[in-house]
Amino acid sequence: MSDSGRHAPRKPIDETNASYQLSLKRKKAKALEREQLKKVDEQLDLITAEELLETTYYFENNYRRVQPYYYNFKVNAKGRWVGKSIVEVFVSEFKVCDVNGTELAIQRGDITVNDLPTTLSYKVRMGDHIGHRVHRHEPPVTSQEVKIIKETQDFIVVDKPGSIPVHPCGRYRHNTVVFIMASLGLKTLRPVHRLDRMTSGILILAKSADAARRVGEKICSKQTAKVYLIRVRGKMSEMVTVEGKIGRQSKKEKIDVMVQHIDEEKGKASKSQFEPLFYDEKSNTTVITGKLESGRTHQLRVHLKEIGHPVANDPIYGAKFDSTKHCDDDGIIESEYKGDLKKWEKVDWCDECNKIKGDPEQLEIYLHAWKYEIDGEKFETDVPWWAKREADVTKELEKWKANHILE
Repeated sequence: MSDSGRHAPRKPIDETNASYQLSLKRKKAKALEREQLKKVDEQLDLITAEELLETTYYFENNYRRVQPYYYNFKVNAKGRWVGKSIVEVFVSEFKVCDVNGTELAIQRGDITVNDLPTTLSYKVRMGDHIGHRVHRHEPPVTSQEVKIIKETQDFIVVDKPGSIPVHPCGRYRHNTVVFIMASLGLKTLRPVHRLDRMTSGILILAKSADAARRVGEKICSKQTAKVYLIRVRGKMSEMVTVEGKIGRQSKKEKIDVMVQHIDEEKGKASKSQFEPLFYDEKSNTTVITGKLESGRTHQLRVHLKEIGHPVANDPIYGAKFDSTKHCDDDGIIESEYKGDLKKWEKVDWCDECNKIKGDPEQLEIYLHAWKYEIDGEKFETDVPWWAKREADVTKELEKWKANHILE
């Protein structure tokens, strides 16, 4: 074969090239997103009738509460655990575990390896399946219902109240949208987009994995439009467009919450548009609309802080950490327990039974997903009380400010 018939050798990839680096970063981000969706799918597929019978809901003092229940956490051994004792692993990997509590759990038989009781001296091996039976206490959430706005053959659109997580995470499991809907007979719902726990408003839930993929593709290809209602601090007089790269920084001071910030070097491009609706002189707040042209975590909250108009009652981006207060992972202050302790049975060895966590002082922030358009179809919720012109938020905000150190 002549030289002209041969393919020219490929040039070696220049891994320092900016375009290559950007392409690689996008591929990694997509892979991570697929992995996260897979994890959510796995969690949702496990909602069985037996799990729904683990506990019961009850309502008290404007809270939806969950009776404490027994739950078995399961995890596969990670490479870095191999050769370490069970006690070492639990104390180093799980922030709620200490040496004494872990040893007692092993002695009770509540920590298992490959479904069998283990010993204090057991060294973790590759392939081990580790279980930990606990008496689980979930934080209360608002007693407001998860209102169905529209239902089709493929999906359900709901108006999610603030304080309720979308799917199991952290201390929340039954007190999540997917479990609450499962308790109503809708057991296969899959959220197709994010909505922060403290944010209220439109949430789309697909009825099958196939429907979730189809809706997810439309979201990824930006065939959607979202409008938020927000009450912000100060007077905003004109439309504002904010652009900047948002990056994640470490935990905010002493609370276990990852805080986003503008990072032009390592962050991801983001763009938001804000337009004032009306100014309330009495509370020195403005009700505005917010539109996203990208979907970064906490994007609207970060951008509003950046322009000096944080969400009026945002404990993360509108206030500093107060070491005299106990806060949850979203910066929400937990004070005293306001419920009736006689409504559930105490377990002697359970730390949470013996040291009851406080109830959240705040069940929402003034940020609401109001309108959503996807593939030409439009959804809209009622306007939340705090976004109405006649609403008086002065007393509520004065109480909130008294408990927070403003930025």
